[in-house]
Amino acid sequence: SKYRIGENRYNEAKVELNIPNVSCKKWDNYRIKYNWNYEVTSDNKNFKLFEFDIDYFNGECEAMFRPLVQHPAKKKRAVPEIINIYFETSAKERYIARAYFDWDKMNELLKNAGENATLQFHVNEHSYDVKVMLNNQIVKTDSTIRVYPDSHMRYRESYK
Repeated sequence: SKYRIGENRYNEAKVELNIPNVSCKKWDNYRIKYNWNYEVTSDNKNFKLFEFDIDYFNGECEAMFRPLVQHPAKKKRAVPEIINIYFETSAKERYIARAYFDWDKMNELLKNAGENATLQFHVNEHSYDVKVMLNNQIVKTDSTIRVYPDSHMRYRESYK
């Protein structure tokens, strides 16, 4: 047997599913990319950075691990939506820091940053606070940066 939608049902569906004044501008904007990299530092002398994950507004994602995570290439990247930073300061101190960004604000900052943009993350000595900067200027994140202790992740160079 065959199944098909009749012409009447097709015309009804066109009316039911119509979204007036629809625009793809938002999605076209998400495709914009800028030349930038990142840098993660800490006041804690035992700080070890293991992983840096970026989820972009355009649906792409990128995960960098040691040793590449320590010296990221400057390249064309989309506007970040969420960034996860995995680090340790001892065998019992493993963390994930998570930063959320607003597209409009971050897009404007990256657009004005020029070709040598560096998104900087600085973890304080006790690993409970992360400051975000773009070319040494404070960046306001979309919400408080969350730092989760007791990360379950283990890496080859993890503290034992």
